[in-house]
Amino acid sequence: MMKKRLLCALLLLALALSLLPTVALADDAYTAGTAEELQSLLGQRKTPIKLTDNINLKGQPLTISGGNITIDMAGHTISGGELTVDVRETRPLNLTGEGVIDCPDLPLNVSRSALQNDGFVKKISEYITKKVADKLIGMCKTEKESYEKYWDDISPFIKFGCLKDTKFCDKMNDYILFKNLDDKYLTLPELLVKEEEKKDDAEVLDKDGNPITNTGDAAASDHTADGSDTSADSEKDERKVIYYVTDKVQQGQYIKLFKEQNMQAVILDHNIDTSFITQLEQRNEKYKFMRIDADVTESLKDETSAEDLKAETDALTEVFKKALNNDKLTVKVEKLKNENISSIITLSEEGRRMQDMMKMYAMNGMGGMDMNMFAADQTLTLNANNELVKYIFEHKDSENVPMFCEQLYDLAVLSNHPLSVDEMTKFVERSNKIMMLLAK
Repeated sequence: MMKKRLLCALLLLALALSLLPTVALADDAYTAGTAEELQSLLGQRKTPIKLTDNINLKGQPLTISGGNITIDMAGHTISGGELTVDVRETRPLNLTGEGVIDCPDLPLNVSRSALQNDGFVKKISEYITKKVADKLIGMCKTEKESYEKYWDDISPFIKFGCLKDTKFCDKMNDYILFKNLDDKYLTLPELLVKEEEKKDDAEVLDKDGNPITNTGDAAASDHTADGSDTSADSEKDERKVIYYVTDKVQQGQYIKLFKEQNMQAVILDHNIDTSFITQLEQRNEKYKFMRIDADVTESLKDETSAEDLKAETDALTEVFKKALNNDKLTVKVEKLKNENISSIITLSEEGRRMQDMMKMYAMNGMGGMDMNMFAADQTLTLNANNELVKYIFEHKDSENVPMFCEQLYDLAVLSNHPLSVDEMTKFVERSNKIMMLLAK
């Protein structure tokens, strides 16, 4: 408990230091009434120092260095010379009491922005930030269990520090922890290595969970289920994908699909995480983050071709667009390994991040924009292995098919995000109608 408190305090100090220095005061202060007396006390590193008179430096430099230095101005002034503060040795310089330092190196008006832009404060902040990073890295290397124990509490501060300081971000890059779906903590290098090992050792399974013998056809790996050539895409973006979850309950269906195929994802459920992973992507070209519901990965599908599913895709696209009265809806048909899943909604990663950012702006009083302008690209993926989807395809002219289409769509949406009040009302009414059909 003590280590955790100290560590949190140290992080807070590093982040807050650029705003205001800590003030300290003592009763047994050394006194100085002349420039010579003040310089002598500073040279002997005697502190705290209390001024007993106004001090005129008479053009001579006044050097402050070494340890924690506290000067109680006591209503007096220091003027007539040049003040030099050696930030390599002084941590920090505390000025207390009412008074004035009339020197060219110090601004007359001290504000938050002035302190943030002050060179001395920046150097002190950089020094402390480096020390904090070194301490965290040391703990990760030598005390991994303790580091993991404290991570959930300190991670928001570390991530905020990464957003504010790119040097700190680069230094901490390989020592940031990510909790996976099994509640195990992994660093980025460990996570990327494990994902690579899984790809190399992974068995291709059929819908019954039996391994499929690798035919060795390299050309097949260059084509997706919709027949598109992925070789060109891989040349454009060869970054490794790190999948993540923001809500384990809401995204439970996707998590289940991933676990069935021994795929992994990390949990990023803090408000700061969206900005944080964007920062990591900007500073790293080898990987990218993608939410678990952003796409239906090849590992979740049975091996097939677009030609095999062309008839189903054309027919079901027309039926669903008509039933939902949505011509802009993107519909895909895939053979998912899990036959129990009828439909899945996926949202493009870029569109969803933009939408999240606009929502954040709106919460901060920067609204006024139409949120529909930044609506994420939504895709409805239908499972050709599911019996209900097969029924809709085979009985597309049936009077109950539009109702079934609406129900499948809402079920897919529910697995992605909550329905609105009106949508939920219609969903409940429709569910009752479907049950009445079964009761007849």
